[in-house]
Amino acid sequence: MNKKQLLSFCIIITLVIPILFTPVYADDRYDKGTQLYNEGKFQAALDEFNKVIASKYKREIGYYYCGLTYRQLGMNNEAIKAFDQAIKFSTNYYDAYFSKADLLCVMDKCQEAINCYDQLLRFKLEPADKYYALSYKGSELIHLGKYQDAITLLDEAVKVDAYDVYAYQEKGNALSYLYKYQEAIEAYNKAIQINEYYLSAYNRKADALIEIENYQEAIAVSNKVLQLDPKDTYALNNKGRTLIILEKYQEALDCLNLAIKLDPKDSWAYGNIGYTLERMKKYDEAIMYLDIALKLEPDDPWAYNTKGYALMGLEKYKEAVEVLNKAVQLDNKYFDAYDNLCDALSELGSYQEVLNITEKVLQIDPKNTAALNDKGRILAATGKYAEAIACLNYAITIDSNDSTLYSNLGFAYEMQEKYSEAIKYYDKAIQIYPNGTYSYNGKAYCLISMKKNIEAIPLLDKAIQINPQYTEAYANKAWALTNLYKYQEAEIVTDKVIQLDPTYSWAYNNKGYILLSLKKYKESIPYFEKALQLDPQYKDAADNKREAEGKLK
Repeated sequence: MNKKQLLSFCIIITLVIPILFTPVYADDRYDKGTQLYNEGKFQAALDEFNKVIASKYKREIGYYYCGLTYRQLGMNNEAIKAFDQAIKFSTNYYDAYFSKADLLCVMDKCQEAINCYDQLLRFKLEPADKYYALSYKGSELIHLGKYQDAITLLDEAVKVDAYDVYAYQEKGNALSYLYKYQEAIEAYNKAIQINEYYLSAYNRKADALIEIENYQEAIAVSNKVLQLDPKDTYALNNKGRTLIILEKYQEALDCLNLAIKLDPKDSWAYGNIGYTLERMKKYDEAIMYLDIALKLEPDDPWAYNTKGYALMGLEKYKEAVEVLNKAVQLDNKYFDAYDNLCDALSELGSYQEVLNITEKVLQIDPKNTAALNDKGRILAATGKYAEAIACLNYAITIDSNDSTLYSNLGFAYEMQEKYSEAIKYYDKAIQIYPNGTYSYNGKAYCLISMKKNIEAIPLLDKAIQINPQYTEAYANKAWALTNLYKYQEAEIVTDKVIQLDPTYSWAYNNKGYILLSLKKYKESIPYFEKALQLDPQYKDAADNKREAEGKLK
């Protein structure tokens, strides 16, 4: 979502005309203009206000009203000029400063808005005006990523007015951006304590609870919001995405579809439905919803990242790279998108590009374990084992509970045929994350290479149980069964490999080898030919084909 959407409390400009002790003709003129404004006849109102300005009577008021009207007409630059003119004719016209600053916020001109608030703060303001200037300046500092500066300013605002919820909520937002979620929750709780109906503070509290993986409490907070306002789409989205994490996909879809029913232009809800479907491995449907989300919000890096992941699920890696590049262009600190981009490029064999990306990420965040993990894995795959091991061991000093780091260390030793050492790291990975299919498969590969085929098979069965579409685990099981001369079982598993990946040349060669071993020489030859069609340099397939042909002579 756009950060502006997270700011629940903004300066709402309402044209409330003060009682002015002015000549009758001027009063009448303003009355007519404000009446037209309140009727939504903005162009006619503008004409009336310009007439007052032309009369040179209280021009600062006329320009101020013109600024408000230009804003209603969507003529923001003209509105800013009008507010500047109002300030020119009355340098302490606070309403003009506030209105100008608010419009600059809407225009995403954060620094200019901050400058405007700074001008205001030089005056001796009433407490309410000082509070607004401090808290809104704090909001703009958040938009510029100056989170600590924002917190300092918002603390100052609270000293001016300890009972206004906005500063507490904005402080919570700044703390969330600094990943200080527990402190953020305390700030949101303070806002809620002051105003138990302040829904946006509940919603942001739910965001923070999701980040610290307190999912049940996050759902309880979202339910509280929906109890107060059943049509709060932010709460529906928060509840929906929490249910996704808990793998309660149908409940999540029910929540998110209700959000869309309430607001058919809720891009976040469409994106979350796409994410739900992606988690359900319904990749084509996921992409359809994510495309709708991107049509509604073309600059949403999260939607691009999620779409990229779905494309990877369809093995459309080139398309995924294009989409993921868009995500990181929109947010150059979007580390999840960089990680997915590295995975997609790895599948395409673009190892140098992966290394380039990891270096870029590590320049931004030298302790980013995902980037160190990707770098270590590629270094191992390209034979730079010592560098790979050093990189991965360094990552473990940062996060010793990341199972993938141990898996990739196992891979680095496996590639060197140091199978016993590799197994130690695969075991550590499994201990941390018992559902890691890659670790079971890697350990099994090492055992097969050590001729411990019987020990390998239960590990591969476990990997397949976790992920029934894991082609490599089926292939290794077929290899182990073939080594054990269990050809009929091996043939069934090899057929499964071919079903899952019809372009897997090894599977066709193995099927041919099984048939050759069963003395079905004529039947074996088409499988060797298919393997060679897919990989013309496949020496084992060529040798096996010659042997089968020789047996037929």
